[in-house]
Amino acid sequence: MKNILLTLLLFQNPLFSQIVIKIDTNNIIIGDHINFSLESEIKENEVWPIFKDSLGQLEIISKTKIDSTKTFDGWILKQNFIVTQWDSGFFKTPIIQIGNKKSKQYIITVNTIPIDQEKEFYDIKKPINIPLKFIEILPYILLFLIIVMIIILTRKYLKNRKTEIKKPEIIEKIIPAYVTALNDLEKLKTEKKWQSGKIKDYYSDISDIIRTYIEVGLSTPAMEMLTKDIINALKNKNINTENLNSLLNTADLAKYAKSKPSSNENELIMKIAFDFVHQTKNTNNDG
Repeated sequence: MKNILLTLLLFQNPLFSQIVIKIDTNNIIIGDHINFSLESEIKENEVWPIFKDSLGQLEIISKTKIDSTKTFDGWILKQNFIVTQWDSGFFKTPIIQIGNKKSKQYIITVNTIPIDQEKEFYDIKKPINIPLKFIEILPYILLFLIIVMIIILTRKYLKNRKTEIKKPEIIEKIIPAYVTALNDLEKLKTEKKWQSGKIKDYYSDISDIIRTYIEVGLSTPAMEMLTKDIINALKNKNINTENLNSLLNTADLAKYAKSKPSSNENELIMKIAFDFVHQTKNTNNDG
């Protein structure tokens, strides 16, 4: 029964000493609070009961400090509690004893939460898809555009930088034909081929050096021409070919007729070759 006030008055002796218990209800739903008040007169030799976490089968939610009032031969003490119970069923208040006085015990009815059996049950609805507003997706659009712009600018920067950083041009130094010819003649001279009996190799090499020089330095395809054709082509360019004619003919005889010129002729041919290059190095030369 809710919202009722129950008062227990127990008389323990001729002086009508009593323990007073007040509760505001004895019928609750699981978890509801009950106001529980304890009041009694105690003598000098009596002890007030201490309750920590529970009052019998009821759980203490909170409690006040003990209030005291002095009487002629003792004290009147009072303490309030808020209690509850988390299980359904019937639960008893504790029998409290102070000296020779005992309180009465009450039964508290704890009910479960009532369920409306007539109420219709419905299936759980799916979450409602609420369309996004433009202002909600605007930050994401701006972020995407910024990222795209950064990518475009980065690629453009790298492309321009790649264009600016050109590979250094490798300038190939062109060696004039006459320099090459003179170097090759000097090398052939130090090899001393004719001195070691390699006459054919000597004249073959000297003929190739001069013909290559004529082809590259004097712009005449001497490597594919006969000796007489070379002489005629150079004469048309007003180049003195008297000694050159002797050089090429001697070389042809040594290569093809197995002629064996003397030592003086071998040395003279080398001198003619050097002189011809020096005399013609500034004539229609590539370098």
